Amino acid sequence: MERAATSRADTALLAVSGPVVLSESSAGVPAALTRVLDAEEIRSSLVIPLRRGEVLHGMVAVMARTARVFSVEEIQVLTRLAQQVVVAIENARLYQQVRFLAVLEERDRLARGMHDDLAQSLGYLNLKAGITGDLLSRGEVQQAQRSLLEMKQITREAYTDTREAIFNLRNTVTSGGDLVPILREYMAKYSAHYGLDARLVIDDEPPVQFSSEAAVQLSAMIQEALTNIRKHAHAAHAYVRFGQEDRQVRIVIDDDGRGFVPASGAGKGEEHFGLQIMRERAESIGGTVELDSQIGRGTRVVILVPRQTSG
Repeated sequence: MERAATSRADTALLAVSGPVVLSESSAGVPAALTRVLDAEEIRSSLVIPLRRGEVLHGMVAVMARTARVFSVEEIQVLTRLAQQVVVAIENARLYQQVRFLAVLEERDRLARGMHDDLAQSLGYLNLKAGITGDLLSRGEVQQAQRSLLEMKQITREAYTDTREAIFNLRNTVTSGGDLVPILREYMAKYSAHYGLDARLVIDDEPPVQFSSEAAVQLSAMIQEALTNIRKHAHAAHAYVRFGQEDRQVRIVIDDDGRGFVPASGAGKGEEHFGLQIMRERAESIGGTVELDSQIGRGTRVVILVPRQTSG
C-alpha cells in the first residue's frame, strides 16, 4: 500500500534540499524515522523536503509497505508537487501579511477620524466645563447658562457623529464585490436616519461589479462623502451616481447644500482628515478624488477608478 504522508522524521533528514529515497537497507536513517517506518511496516519511501531558500516548511513523502524502486519520473512528479505546495504556503503567508497591513491601515484611518471629530469635541467640552465652573464661582449665572447650552449642543453633535460612525461600520462592505445592492440598502437607511433625501443613480445597466478591495474602499469613500454632507452642507438632497467613461468608472456624489470655497484653507496640510482619507483610499485602488464646490450651489465629489478594479 502507498500513501502520501508528513513524517515525524528527525530534522537531520530534512537538512537536505533534494529528494531522499529510503529503504529498509538504507544506512544513516535517523532513529526517529526508523521507529516510524518500523511501526508502520514501511519498506520503501520517497521524501521531498518542503523548502524555500533557508526556510523549511516540512516535507511530503510517499511510502510503501512493499520493497520497490522509485523511478526518475516518480521522483520528478513528487518534486514538482512539493514545489507547488511550497509556493501555495508562501502565497498564503504573503496574503496573511497583506491582510494584516490592511487592518493596520484601517485602524490608522479610524484613529485619525476619531481624533478629527470625537477627540476634538471632548477636548473642547473639557475646556468649556472649566470655563463654566469659573463663571459659576464668580456668580456670573447668565454667562454660565449660555456656556452650558453650548456644551449641550456640542455633546449632541458628538453623540450624532459617534452613532453615525457606528452606523457606517455596520453597513460598510466587508467582502465581495457586489457594491451597488449594499449601497442601495445603506442609502435607504441613511435617508430614514437623517431625514436627507439620498438617492442612488445607475447610468449603466447592469451595474458594474467591483473587486473586493475596490468595493470596500469605494463603500467607505461614499459613506465619508455622505457624512460630510450631513454634517456641513445643510442640504435637502444628495445623489450618488455611477457611470463609465473611457477606461474608468466614475462615481459622483452631489448635494444641493450651501457649498464652500475649497481653496479657503491655508494649504494641503490643513485639509479635513476625511478628505485626506478619501484620497488615500482612492490611491490604494489606483483611483483619484476630485472636489468641486461653490457657495450656494452645493458640492460635488468625483471618484474615478480604473475599470480593471471592477469585474
